[in-house]
This record gives sequence, structure tokens and C-alpha cells, in this order.
Amino acid sequence: MRFPRALPFLEWAPAALRDREGLRHDLAAGGISAVIVLPQALAFSRLAGMPPQAGLYTAIFLAAVAALFGSSRHLLSGPNTAMAMMIGVAMAPFAAAGSPEYLGYVAVLTLSVGALQLLLGAVRAGGILNFIPASAIEGITVAVAATLLLSQAMPIAGLTPVPGYPAWKETWVVLLGAHNLHPVSVALFAVTLAAGFLARRFGRGFVARAYLAVALIAGTAVSWLLGKLFGAGNLGVYLLGDAPIHLWPFAAPPVLDPLARSAMEHAVPDILALAFLGLLQTVVISRAAADESGQPVDINQDIRAQGLGNLAVACLGGFAGGGSFNRTKAHQEAGARTPLAAIFSAVILGALALAMPRAIAWIPYAVMAGVLVLVGVNLIDLRRIRVLLEDREQQVIFLVVALSGVVISLTFAVFVGLAIPVALYLRHMAHPVLRLEEREGETHAHLDGALFFGSVPAVVRLLRAQGERSGFRDTLHLHLEDIAYLDGDGQRMLREEAHRWDAAGGRLLITGRE
Repeated sequence: MRFPRALPFLEWAPAALRDREGLRHDLAAGGISAVIVLPQALAFSRLAGMPPQAGLYTAIFLAAVAALFGSSRHLLSGPNTAMAMMIGVAMAPFAAAGSPEYLGYVAVLTLSVGALQLLLGAVRAGGILNFIPASAIEGITVAVAATLLLSQAMPIAGLTPVPGYPAWKETWVVLLGAHNLHPVSVALFAVTLAAGFLARRFGRGFVARAYLAVALIAGTAVSWLLGKLFGAGNLGVYLLGDAPIHLWPFAAPPVLDPLARSAMEHAVPDILALAFLGLLQTVVISRAAADESGQPVDINQDIRAQGLGNLAVACLGGFAGGGSFNRTKAHQEAGARTPLAAIFSAVILGALALAMPRAIAWIPYAVMAGVLVLVGVNLIDLRRIRVLLEDREQQVIFLVVALSGVVISLTFAVFVGLAIPVALYLRHMAHPVLRLEEREGETHAHLDGALFFGSVPAVVRLLRAQGERSGFRDTLHLHLEDIAYLDGDGQRMLREEAHRWDAAGGRLLITGRE
């Protein structure tokens, strides 16, 4: 029986629930994924300017909804680095991070992103994302990583970041005042960084996959021990604070609030960038997971699932998110077989969060900075970048996108990453090739490429250059069998050129297209 596309989980859930061996694999993978996502959810909350529990809500509810309504068996959704950073930068001018007004603005922003994604999936616009090359995606990723690393300078130094201040400027301020670094914060950052590096480099199995959790625990444990020895009040480090978790944290986004609506009007570019970036990441990750597992995926269904997930998260205390490459990869390696693994991960993560709210409160900002630096370093894959940069054109795309993200903004980098590849593609398509051959005393021309509004001027120049050689008095056989596309502007131009040749006493005979 074929179930409606609106309820795709009814196709796989009954069989998955009957498969006992599969359930064991999914449960184990869900547990591992929950431990892996916990430190990331807390860290990304800080990037987004949200309280710690917001990242947990995003990881719980977005993962569950996307798993239920998506087509991928292995895609693991939740908060991610790029989107969290973009939210924090976009909303900083409108309210203080973590304030009630800020939380309301982020909820409306997330609702807008989810609605746009759902609309794009409904009109089956997933094919648009095929125009984005790997070099643009890698450029955005490197821009995110560089911005993330630079933005940790303030917490490492024991200072409070300035809302809306560019990351590179914050780093410059810290370097100028390096003699005023807070020694305890620097020490906690170093311990966290070292623990994470050692766990990933020398750990095995679960320890290596959960290196961020190891780093978080190590840094927090050292902070707790120092507090016991010297008194917590004497350390002078900033802590995350309480993270109260509710089983059903429903709160309607303030869409009717005039201030929230005004903020969203100014944030329209950010909404568009977040929606496209989230979908771009999700599509790339979903396809990569499908290539490895051999399972077919429906990209537009996954887009709709992400939109539904963000709509749900907007009402449940979270912020906009998308697919995660590292978590999805670890999810697959842990043995996930069906989307039930993502649902198990969400349930287990919720149980962990409910069990340890006080432990979360003791995590210092400097420790979170260490976790985020590990995340940022892990985003950069030098081997993949070297392969991409073998082509000159891809080098240009990568460098322009990456530099625009670091110097201007991540939102701008997303639009540049979308626009430049399309512009280059149109430029190539706008310069078709005219191959000439002589056959039985007549000239035959074969047009290779596309004949559309963008290439019409180039084709006119080629035809007229050929006509001028004979004063437009010979016969030219124009073959269109090899062209990829012919639009109305191209057809109109061909008719006009045929009339021109006839008026001059020659003939332009067109074959291959009606």
C-alpha cells in the first residue's frame, strides 16, 4: 500500500519496529549520536546568542521531525555551526543576546526560515541547488570556520564578546591587549583543546567519535577542581548558567509584535540566506549519505522535512538548523539503519538534558570556546580543498566566497556562493561555437551550445561574420541538432537573420529544430 507523501514515516516505521536486530542497531547509534550532539548543541546555542537549552531543543525536535518526514535513512539534523553563527550576527543589532526580546525575534526568524523551506520543497525547487558547485560550498564552510575561530578570541581572553562586532576586529582587540589575558580562562581553554585533540588523535571507537564530549568534560572538571581548591568566586570565569529543560517547551512566536515584524523586515536577506544555506547543507549531506548506503533519496522531500522541522523548532524554544555532516557521518558509522535511530537520539538527548541541568550550568565560556575551536578546525579539510583548487575557475569561486564571508558577512558569502556559479555558467552558455565545413560546394555550420536570450548576440556576430565573407549572397546551412536549448528569443533571431540573408540575395537554411 502506498501512503501519501505527507506521511512518509508510515512506509518505513512498521517494518523498522518489527525488526529486532535493526532496533538494537538504531538504539545503539541513537545513544552514541546523543552524546556526540550534546556538547555541540550547547556550543551552538552560544553562537546563536541563545540560552543553552535552546540548542538542546533544536537538536531534539528538529532531528525527530526531519527523520519522520524526510526520505534519508541516515540524515541527522539539528543545530549547525554556520546557521548558528548567522543567527547570532543577524539578530545582534535588534536586542541583547539571551533577552526575552531576542528569543522572540529568533523564534520569528526561525518560523520564517522554516516556512520558506517548506514552500521551496512544495514547489519542488530542489533542482536549484544543483547549480551550486563544491567550491562554493567549501568556500562558505571555510568562511564559517575562520569566523568561528576568530570569534573565540574574546572568551579565551576571559572577556565578553561585543554584540554585532566583526570577529576579526574582536581578535585584533584581544591581540592589542594580550598582556591583560585572564590566566584561568586561557588555562581552561588550553586543557579543553588538548583533551579534545588527544581524544580524537589517539582515542579509539566511541572515545574518538565523542572527542568533543571528552573535551567538554575535561575542561569543566578542571574548572570545578580549581573552584574547590581556590573558591569558585575567586576564579573570575564566566559560566553558562542554568539550562532549565521542559518536556514541552511550547511558546508561540510573536509574529504580531510590531517590533518583531520590523526586525524581520530588516532581516529578509538573512532569512533567505539561512533558508538556502540550511537546504544546501541538508541536500549535500543527504546525497553523501545516500551514496555511501546505496539508498535512494527524494531531495524535495528532505527539503520539506527541514522546513517542517524548523517550523516546529520555532514554537519549541529552539532556533533554525539543518543537516550536520559530521554527526550524520558518525551516525552512519555507529550502525544507524533507519530514521528511528535519529528519533532514539532525540529521546536519549532529552533524557540526558533533563538529568544534568546543574552540570550544564557549571560549564565555563572558555571551555565552550575550546569546544568551538575544535569544531572550527574540524570544518577545514585541506585535502578536499586542494582537489577543488586544481581548476582555475573553482579557485576564483572558492577564494571570493571565503574572503567575502570573513571580511563582509556570512550572509553575503551565501549570496555570492549562489550568484557567482550561476553567472559563470550563463557566461559559458552565452558563447556557443560555430563549426564550419564545406560539403559539395556549400557551407555547412554546426552550432554547439545553447541558443537562448543570453547567447543571441554572440550567435548573431558569428552568422554575420560568415555572411560578410560572401556579401550574404551564398547559401549557409545552419545545423541546430547539437544545441542544448532553444528559447523564444533564439527562434526570433533566426527568423530575422533568415530574412536578412534573403533580402541580400543569399539563403540561410536552418535544420535540426522545428
